Amino acid sequence: MLTYGELKSLSTFSGDGNVFISLYLNVNRLTNPKGDYIIHFKNMLKETEEKLKKNTEKKIKEDLVKIETYLKDYKREFKKGIALISCSALGIWKNYHLSLPVKNEIVIDNAPYIKPLLSLLNNYQRCVVLLVDKELAKIYVTHLGEIEEYTELFTPDIPGKHKKGGWFSLQQKRFERHIDYHVNIHMKDVVKTLEDFLHKESIGRIIIGGSEDAVTKIKNMLPQGVLKRVISTFAAEITLGEKEVLDRSLKILEKIENENERNIVENLITRTM
Repeated sequence: MLTYGELKSLSTFSGDGNVFISLYLNVNRLTNPKGDYIIHFKNMLKETEEKLKKNTEKKIKEDLVKIETYLKDYKREFKKGIALISCSALGIWKNYHLSLPVKNEIVIDNAPYIKPLLSLLNNYQRCVVLLVDKELAKIYVTHLGEIEEYTELFTPDIPGKHKKGGWFSLQQKRFERHIDYHVNIHMKDVVKTLEDFLHKESIGRIIIGGSEDAVTKIKNMLPQGVLKRVISTFAAEITLGEKEVLDRSLKILEKIENENERNIVENLITRTM
């Protein structure tokens, strides 16, 4: 699993005459339908080897065989990006299957090259996605282009949804208050569950999806400490599938990152004027 702790551990390896190969490849089947990434690997390797000393070439020979074999034998497991870090002398072999594309790079050095992985962790931090309506809510966690459902909360038998007869004979205002009472119970359960989860996981970003009424209601009930983590909302039906939830979330996160980058550039330009 790709974590900051994992990268910190890798960063401690360096020197002592050992050589690491760090390979990053875009292995997306849509852009590499014929497995062109192996050709890209060989081309990058050829360019890099021209700059290497002979003693370095000997040290990485075993690693190169292992990497090429892995690229051929495990292609069915590939997603969109892959990172391989190898140092046979130290018995180090790391493979990261990524749901996000990476820039094709190969670095041969006396330490692992982890900058692209660090950038992924920084730019695609874990994010909670809350999909909510008046009787059902789903909490997801997205990270590095993947999504996982944490829990689902369902409050059945909200008046007006499944029953006929008695409730509809009440005066309209009383009836509406009764519905609001049950909806509020459901929303409070959602807020409590969300708070507990955030307390355990310390996730700093929240995206909320649902109908306009449900999103507004849940935001009004969130404690200030949770509300300030909400970075965006989107309109959606509660029946939205996981893939669609992930796609919506990634577009929102990408837009926010692009806006942050523009703001940084604009601030730098302003300072130099």
